[in-house]
Amino acid sequence: HLNIFTDALTKHLNKEHDIIFTSYGGIPWLPDLEAWAKVIYPLLKPGGTMVLVEFHPTWMMLDFNNLEIIYSYFNRGEPYIELPEGSYVDHSNASEPVQMEECFWNHSLSEVIQNLLAQGLILERFEEYDYSAWNCFPGMAEVAPGKYMRPGKETMLPLMFGLRLCKSG
Repeated sequence: HLNIFTDALTKHLNKEHDIIFTSYGGIPWLPDLEAWAKVIYPLLKPGGTMVLVEFHPTWMMLDFNNLEIIYSYFNRGEPYIELPEGSYVDHSNASEPVQMEECFWNHSLSEVIQNLLAQGLILERFEEYDYSAWNCFPGMAEVAPGKYMRPGKETMLPLMFGLRLCKSG
């Protein structure tokens, strides 16, 4: 997975950028955040900004249906493998349900932040949010425009976090 990501970045974006943005749900698909951070750093211009908004790793520990803890907060190296029925990208009305193997890794906040800092990026802002930006997990409801929470569990766990880092220069 990471080889496809790094190859795409280094071959097609082989220049420096003012801003690099990483969005919701990208990090859990990556097994090695050190390699990811090593790709990000050289693509930023001096003074450039990296912005990351991601689902919080505490939320990613849970079975989304019953909110029981089933995954480790810490990346143990081996992926979690699930065989979900259906796909968030399959909107067809196919007569047979889509089933495919999904592999993911949960990365702690310290793993995410430390790998970016180790490359020389400077942390300017870190925030945690008690809501999701969209209704993407079972049992959520919109409590305000663009803010989704699990009714009865509001504000109990952070659902997202955001980082802003810069490259000196």
